[in-house]
Amino acid sequence: MSETRAERLKQTMQDPKSTYERPGEVLKDEALSDAEKVEILRRWKTDAELLATAEAENMAGGEPNLLHEVSEALATLISQERGAR
Repeated sequence: MSETRAERLKQTMQDPKSTYERPGEVLKDEALSDAEKVEILRRWKTDAELLATAEAENMAGGEPNLLHEVSEALATLISQERGAR
């Protein structure tokens, strides 16, 4: 059984890293609306902030923290949205 777009989107919203390796890939995904991209990047940012907190407490799991990269991608998207208005 193949996954529907809605199912893939739900999974991506819950765990962006399950679909994308880097935050910049979200920006390039033409199948997503800008609102969906913002939501995915916000979720990813929250996850990255939690990871940064864990790293600060020496509880990191060894995965790279993409907080800076996610923040930049989100800022780029928001800036583009404002420019389009």
